[in-house]
Amino acid sequence: MKFIKILGILLRSGYLSNARKALRRGGKFFLVEMVLLDERTSGGLCSLYLFVSSGGKERTASEFKILLREFGFEFKEVRRISILPSIIVGVAH
Repeated sequence: MKFIKILGILLRSGYLSNARKALRRGGKFFLVEMVLLDERTSGGLCSLYLFVSSGGKERTASEFKILLREFGFEFKEVRRISILPSIIVGVAH
């Protein structure tokens, strides 16, 4: 299992593609990130700050589902934890 945080850097570096190549079919991928509600009623200012400060953005669970699919993962679930970020679980397919 690998725990990851800096998604923007990972996308630019090809890490997600490499992670998919390294995992067997059915292998799990865990991503620790902020997940916005799909209704987008909150998180807008945080996303704006991230964009201005680092070029990043916050994503909804639906956006993570699309993103993981692009890299060969099936979106399994979002695990809410007692701190602000959540754990996004993907399965290699």
